[in-house]
Amino acid sequence: MNTKIFGKIGFLLIIVSYFFPLAMDMNGFRLAENSNEDFIKIFILLIPVLSLIGAIGGFFNNNGSKKLTLICLIISWVFALFLFIPFAEDGMGAGFYLMFTGLIIASIFCIVPDSHVYGEIEDRKNKFFRIIIGLCALVMCVMFFIAPIIGIEETKRGVTTLKTVTAWDFIIADEYDGDVMNFPVFILLLIFPVILMSIAFLVKSFKGISAAAILCVIIKIVYFVVYDMLKSSTDILLPSNWIILSVYIALSIFSICCIKGNKKPLSTP
Repeated sequence: MNTKIFGKIGFLLIIVSYFFPLAMDMNGFRLAENSNEDFIKIFILLIPVLSLIGAIGGFFNNNGSKKLTLICLIISWVFALFLFIPFAEDGMGAGFYLMFTGLIIASIFCIVPDSHVYGEIEDRKNKFFRIIIGLCALVMCVMFFIAPIIGIEETKRGVTTLKTVTAWDFIIADEYDGDVMNFPVFILLLIFPVILMSIAFLVKSFKGISAAAILCVIIKIVYFVVYDMLKSSTDILLPSNWIILSVYIALSIFSICCIKGNKKPLSTP
């Protein structure tokens, strides 16, 4: 199995994101056209160009193309984060979250070894991969406390506003006692990434890591089902949930690929 195709899919998602609203209900091309700053226009338009170069570079198996793909990926991250600052107050569209999902997928699979060298993965590479998974799980734990996952529409004096809340807000705030989402599955959204992080840092087993990552995917899907069944008419599921789910899916595939990499073929006498 050639895992590099997942990296190409990540770059493709970045390009496709430009056809969806990025900010202020405008897609990437309209956003660049309406920007008052020339350097913002350049940054916006360079991201899909770099993604296209990175995707093309993935078809060539040499050090030069790998370095070019990595450089394109790093610059795309810098530009995307730079764009997040001026447009954050205007509200991010679905395209912006799709872009970051593509960046995350491309980043993870940019470092996965090719299928023909799976049997040559060294212990230090395994440790490096486990650290990456552990750090991603740590980020997911932090997201539990800081990432808005649900929007609640509030109407005061005829004006409707959207209040965003994190998973932690639902657990500690008295105003949400008895709320539909104050549910045991909410706690599991924190427990499972903690388990994943612990296994990645402490246990030298990609089987355990993959099992924990798959459980993270399952519990996130269960959360979606529970939310859909019990949500009130004023609750809105925010796009950050899909980014978190995408990361868990990517980590699951990544850890499974590492398991296959450790299955060295038997040597013949």
